[in-house]
Amino acid sequence: MATAREVLQLYRQMLRVGKSFSSYNYRMYATRRIKDAFKENKNITDPEKIKSLIMKAQDTQSFCLRLVHNRCSLSCPLEEELKIMLDQPSYVTGAMAYRKV
Repeated sequence: MATAREVLQLYRQMLRVGKSFSSYNYRMYATRRIKDAFKENKNITDPEKIKSLIMKAQDTQSFCLRLVHNRCSLSCPLEEELKIMLDQPSYVTGAMAYRKV
């Protein structure tokens, strides 16, 4: 099970990656979606659901890192895939990670 520290670390890492996009629109969109997704899922208590959300968040983070390092332009075909990944409301975790079981 994820600890609060691990979830907070993932949150901070994702925000850093989101802020590293060269496009202002990408930066603001990614930052807003990351914050919203963590807030939406903060009350989840099912350990399996939390684990799957963390896995999805890590996949999204890896994808965003690849975009940033490849310096894709706004016309990059991966743009739509990023938007789809970030628009999935349940890709980050919640309350169970903050509590001891």
